[in-house]
Amino acid sequence: MGERFVIEVDDYLELISKNPFQFSVQFSGKYRFALLGHFPFRIVYRINEAENKVYVSSIFHTSRDPKRF
Repeated sequence: MGERFVIEVDDYLELISKNPFQFSVQFSGKYRFALLGHFPFRIVYRINEAENKVYVSSIFHTSRDPKRF
């Protein structure tokens, strides 16, 4: 189960790196949330267009308060 989780997170990180704008902005105006397909986790990230980089802030279980990321 742990290995499948890591593989899915890696797959989503690759998706984000290829097209960081595909997931929606939520809560604050700068963070995007990618909901994993098979596990109840979200990847929280932001895009720095000036540097052409994506920064992952957290990966957290969806039962947690998103304001805590």
